[in-house]
Amino acid sequence: MAARIRICRQGWYYLAVVLLIFAGAVFRQVNLLLILSGIIMSPLVLGWLLAWRTIARLGVRRLLPGQATAGETLTVAYVVSNPRKRLGAWALVCEDSAVRESEPSAAEPLRVLFPHVGAGGQRKGVVRGALARRGLYRFGPLQITTKFPFGLFAAQRVFPEPQSILVLPRLGRLNPAWTARRRTALAGSHQRAVRRGSDGDFFGLREWNRGDGLRRVAWRAAAKRGSPVVRDLEQSHSRDAALLLDLSQPGGPRPEAAALVERAVSFAATVAADLCRRGGGTLWLLTTDARFPPLAGATSGILLKDAMERLALVEPSPGDRSAAMIEQAAASVGADCELILITTRTWTPETAASVSAARAGLTKRLLAIDVSSEELSQYFSYEDDPT
Repeated sequence: MAARIRICRQGWYYLAVVLLIFAGAVFRQVNLLLILSGIIMSPLVLGWLLAWRTIARLGVRRLLPGQATAGETLTVAYVVSNPRKRLGAWALVCEDSAVRESEPSAAEPLRVLFPHVGAGGQRKGVVRGALARRGLYRFGPLQITTKFPFGLFAAQRVFPEPQSILVLPRLGRLNPAWTARRRTALAGSHQRAVRRGSDGDFFGLREWNRGDGLRRVAWRAAAKRGSPVVRDLEQSHSRDAALLLDLSQPGGPRPEAAALVERAVSFAATVAADLCRRGGGTLWLLTTDARFPPLAGATSGILLKDAMERLALVEPSPGDRSAAMIEQAAASVGADCELILITTRTWTPETAASVSAARAGLTKRLLAIDVSSEELSQYFSYEDDPT
């Protein structure tokens, strides 16, 4: 984009003084004042020319990491290049902004100073900070501004350079009380003596799920069916889990609920990471955000990546969709699948029973966690939380 030059406030003051001297010289017919006004006019001309020459051919590019995590240090680098062979560039200010896609009105300003970029060279500047909330952030446009040499004119170039980065949910830690509660909640539920898993004797064939290894693909059977299938093997002492994230807001979005939403998503992401790290099962992820269908697959690093990206984009839903989500989970998963409900609203056993009255035994295997209660601190906390 072509350079734009505007006169600064200091430049207007300087110009006013020059015009005052020039007017006095004309009305009083004083040649010395006329010569003086011409002399002090030269910095205006020289300042405009140098500002334009400094900014005219400069280039800039932004270097972003592939992904980031909410609350952790994010490093953004900017590289300014000067292709000219003889004239350097001084006092350059590179300005950028990061805007959360769901909140376009709130922008995070980024600014870095380049004291000097030599002719034919380039300089790299770094900005370090942290994005407090997860989501998709868009960067741009980039602006380079200089007021060199006298600060009378500001020369600017704008580069669209649109880029985006996905900020993943912040992970915390699961306390021992969380494992103890899960065991207590599942003590009375039916568990299979033998289930399908990743090692053991041959059990049968099933459709391929994201996260299944290539070694388990039955290539001949896949060629006959025309779709990928894998060998299902028997494995003992393992369970499937369905992670249900309830971000419904029946009364509409509330500013005070934003912190609860972020904490609920962080808790869900931490539980998903724990389940995928343990492996040996299947994980379902369902949310009340109608934009996203259920996510299911074998617990693995690949599934965790998909789950984290899903949780980074999920938003609160107007109305109450928790009942529909629970009914969908009960209809999709197996009879012995563990159901973990994470909600931002008060959840009681009576509420769960009314939602699933048509499904016997659902409340016995539904583990509900209300992130608005003080009980959550017993099960989940952040690494830097002293409690």
